[in-house]
Amino acid sequence: MPLKVGLCATESSGDILGSDLIRNLKSKDPLIEFYGLGGSEMRKEGFNSFDSNEELQVMGLIDPIFRIKRILKKRNELIDHLIDKNIDIFIGIDSPSLNLGISRILKKKSNIKTVQYVCPQVWAWRSNRAKKFNDFLDLVLSLFPFEKRFLQNFSVNSVFVGHPKASHISTNVDKLKYKLELDLDPDLKTLSFLPGSRKSEINAHLPVMIETINSLSKRGDYQFLVPFKDENEISRNLGNLKSKTYKIFIDKTDSVLAATDIAVSVSGTATLECLLNQAPPVVCYKTNFFNNFLLNQFLNTKYISLPNILAEEKLIPELRQGFVNPDQIEKELLNMSEASNLDRIKMKFLKIHNSLKVNQEDKFNCLFDLV
Repeated sequence: MPLKVGLCATESSGDILGSDLIRNLKSKDPLIEFYGLGGSEMRKEGFNSFDSNEELQVMGLIDPIFRIKRILKKRNELIDHLIDKNIDIFIGIDSPSLNLGISRILKKKSNIKTVQYVCPQVWAWRSNRAKKFNDFLDLVLSLFPFEKRFLQNFSVNSVFVGHPKASHISTNVDKLKYKLELDLDPDLKTLSFLPGSRKSEINAHLPVMIETINSLSKRGDYQFLVPFKDENEISRNLGNLKSKTYKIFIDKTDSVLAATDIAVSVSGTATLECLLNQAPPVVCYKTNFFNNFLLNQFLNTKYISLPNILAEEKLIPELRQGFVNPDQIEKELLNMSEASNLDRIKMKFLKIHNSLKVNQEDKFNCLFDLV
């Protein structure tokens, strides 16, 4: 009987991780069957998502509350689907508020092995949650080395599998090559703006980014890139963009960042992509009052961006709430773009990049040991 794997990925970053996981497992056993919920990248690898995952794409601590009935309905439909398919392993990809709940219910209803791919940020807030992982998780797959060390304090079974992008992206990014490929002016400094992939992120950050582009365009020595995952976001969000020195790209974030000298990015996975592509970002985090209040109450780390957390120091600027404004962003960009600052940041980025790579052949072998 072929191994049956259940997957659930609701965010675009999880979709990318899921597609890499499917490719890797298929290379080891082409007969493996995959069921569950995923996005377009996973579907490109032959994954048949039983429904759309858009209903479950929510941000922050408060937003899910207003959609709880629809989220629970979709969650229960997924659980029934996975049990009906008689899966051997369930792998929840990121989205811990959803996937940990699914694992908990599956453990009560079945003998299915449960895995969380991407360690929940217990190291950042509410660390005591890790004490309960052994009650319903057989394994945690960690993207970062420090997560495995943290989970060992709670005797949680964890394996460091690295970040797939760290292995796929070269540590020697040829900026000129990518600028020419994207038909950019090689003599202008290239500045990219990453407003996020979720609607709530885009709504919170893109208007400020547009104002910043309009202001910086008066200097005349920049060219601006704005990558989007979804073409529909362009007409809805770029009506106020007055600068003529910008280019929009659809589904080309990796190429855009490879051509980027410096960036402005929302907090999250995008900041790691900036790090791997040697495109130091000014990091922005803007959310509603309640999300920010709760974050302030529970956050255990000094920093909110992955580059700073991984470096264990403030390498790049972090702006939150009211500080996410054009004047402050422009000030931080100009300060960071000084040659000495940029060289130091890029040296640190390279060291972190190398620390996140693992042997691809051995990656995910631990999953076969579970069954």
